[in-house]
Amino acid sequence: MNGLALHEVNSVRGDFSLGPVDLNLDRPITCIVGPNGAGKSTLIGCCTGAVPHTGRVFWDGREIGRGAVRDWDGVAYVSDTWPKVFDGLTAADYWHLVAAVRLHRGTRGRLGEWMARAYALLDSFGAVEINRPCQYLSFGSRRKVQLIGALMCEPSLLFIDEPQNGLDFVASTTLAAVLRDHARRPGTVTVLASHDLGSVAAMADAVVALRNGQVVRRLDGGPPEEVRAALERVFLADPSG
Repeated sequence: MNGLALHEVNSVRGDFSLGPVDLNLDRPITCIVGPNGAGKSTLIGCCTGAVPHTGRVFWDGREIGRGAVRDWDGVAYVSDTWPKVFDGLTAADYWHLVAAVRLHRGTRGRLGEWMARAYALLDSFGAVEINRPCQYLSFGSRRKVQLIGALMCEPSLLFIDEPQNGLDFVASTTLAAVLRDHARRPGTVTVLASHDLGSVAAMADAVVALRNGQVVRRLDGGPPEEVRAALERVFLADPSG
């Protein structure tokens, strides 16, 4: 069993219910799309173990989704908000911490190589005050710090919630290019969650549409304009989401 597989995944949070979801996500980049409240973040949370759920989640044949994402080697997750526990760290501190955790888990690699990749990514994304505590950085700068931290160690399974959130045009364009380059590595799967149909249609190999906690459409490839048009038809059929 290759890729990311979800079997009968359900989650109930207050008045909201997700599922049942059955999906095989084995394309290099899959985007989960839908309006606010559709269940995108909840679905990613089920995969990472952040959200209680029933059903089973597998990554390359190994069951995951029951413990915290930090317990898994080769998996990275970028939430749509900055984790305030890291407010006191500088960007450089944060990246060192990410690399040190990877090394502690036994991931093959060297701290120097990963930090060099972090600074190379920083050059591409644009300036960030790397020696200033992150609590004093703008939302967009903290977003870059998060993304670089996830990408610097080249994870085999990557989750990003609202990837374009807080990014300017240059950083957003850079992220799309970096993700496409990352996707060329054999065996990697990237899962994005977004409400921006235009951006995901341009970078995705597969798109999963969610509405009211249910998978309502899956599209595998195709020209971006056709993918976007198909998604618009799905959501315009029920503008309430």
